[in-house]
Amino acid sequence: MMSASTPPTAPRHLPKRRYHVILHVILLVIALVAAGTGLAMILEYRRMAAVAVPAEGRMTGAYRQVRSTGRGASTSHYPNVSFRTADGRVIVGPTVDAVALPEIQAGRVVQLRYDPTDPWKVRLAVVFAEGPGIAPWLLGGAGLLLAIPAVWGLVTGRALGRRA
Repeated sequence: MMSASTPPTAPRHLPKRRYHVILHVILLVIALVAAGTGLAMILEYRRMAAVAVPAEGRMTGAYRQVRSTGRGASTSHYPNVSFRTADGRVIVGPTVDAVALPEIQAGRVVQLRYDPTDPWKVRLAVVFAEGPGIAPWLLGGAGLLLAIPAVWGLVTGRALGRRA
């Protein structure tokens, strides 16, 4: 029995509806990040295609090695190249594009594309010509697939596929 001076205690758990809202908001944020990352990759490729300056360079023989761990572990090799910019500066550094290790040979002449505002951002012309790749499209598709149930749950107040 409660006395008139004792206030009722608040429940210690969130109502079930709040959990669904929180989960749908988290799902929507993940969807927006995935789609935004894919869009950013495409926009960066298009920007680079519009402003990139062609140059001829040489591989130095050195490379940056990046290992990924977990299932399907792999190693990528980013060759160092040296080239001269249009304003005469000599740049030596790794490319943005990975290549197979046997292709990295000291003195090998390669065609490059570099960003004139940031000449350290250099791409191999042959890889750059292939386009932005599949990654931005996969991220965009994943974002869309995650956004559909998230928006549905926020608008209707229930999970996709649930009745009542």
